[in-house]
Amino acid sequence: MELLNILSNTLFVLALGFYFMTNMQWYSYKLNRVLFHHTKTWWHLVYFLIPLFLYFAVSHESNFSILVTLGYIVMLYMWRKEQDKPLVFTGRVKRFFASLLFFTLFLVMMNFIFQFKILAVVTPLILAYATSSMMEAMLFRGFEMKAEKKLNSMPNMVVVGVTASYGKTSIKNYIAHILSAKYNVYATPRSVNTFGGVLKDINDDLPSDTEVYVVEMGARGEGDIMEITKFVNPHLAVVGKIGPAHIEYFGSLEKIRNTKMEILSSERLKEAWVHDSAMLSPISHVHTFGRELSGIKATLDGLHFEMDNELYHANILGSFNAMNLGLSIKIAKALDMDEEDIKKQLNSLKPTPHRLQRMDAG
Repeated sequence: MELLNILSNTLFVLALGFYFMTNMQWYSYKLNRVLFHHTKTWWHLVYFLIPLFLYFAVSHESNFSILVTLGYIVMLYMWRKEQDKPLVFTGRVKRFFASLLFFTLFLVMMNFIFQFKILAVVTPLILAYATSSMMEAMLFRGFEMKAEKKLNSMPNMVVVGVTASYGKTSIKNYIAHILSAKYNVYATPRSVNTFGGVLKDINDDLPSDTEVYVVEMGARGEGDIMEITKFVNPHLAVVGKIGPAHIEYFGSLEKIRNTKMEILSSERLKEAWVHDSAMLSPISHVHTFGRELSGIKATLDGLHFEMDNELYHANILGSFNAMNLGLSIKIAKALDMDEEDIKKQLNSLKPTPHRLQRMDAG
């Protein structure tokens, strides 16, 4: 019976930890967002509080507690199958579960379970979270200092910041492709667009001979883009189309807009282009963008459009990409690229992977 109690307690705490850490990862490991800004707060009741109280109610009976534990694990498995973003077992997640397992076994062996049954379940979570948070803060600070030192060693590198509700990855890729005709360009890979992701990218992959670094900036809440901006301080910035994407995290379109505008707080900002959807009044170095585009024609043979009395063609699909390309061209011209080179690069442009692209049969 004693062994069954230990097994039940350990498995139940680990299951709680799985639910907790999955949500933490979704919300950039910010506890206040998980507790107060979750899009489905009822999950916490169904998948955390009710199972916790039920387990506590039957914990004096080993047979019942193991049944509750197994039922909870099955319930989490069904919940997990419905989610499109599984828990990724990063180093941070592994360290959390190592701490959680240690504190769980320690408290059980110290017989806390007999005097304070609820503490043998809740306390390991609290201790593991506290320990993990302190450990990650120290590791993150070291990681941040390393990235800062690397950036400081590249004073001549131009940083281009890109954000949008829609199309930021495409804009980033288009900018990098066009500029590659003249500069050594490096862009954040795939959809890496969080502060932690950018730091890791700088430390691990940013080449020391990079002349232009294109940084994609994403957000799940207010302050996220500010955090990245204050660190990389882009010289040039692009804000693409703003809309209700991820509005469940922000609560309103106004908060989305304000968060995207955080990119303009860069201390080194020389010029920025902001899509008309932001409804921003232009100033000397911040330009609105969108009305310059005309004659947009999208066919299976590619995209044609006119901007600033120049005709452009690119071998990609979708009329919406005219805006993305237009912003990319603005950045290229700001970095003194010739019109001929820009058009040449557009003709060799390939669609962003996993986005709209032509598929020829046969």
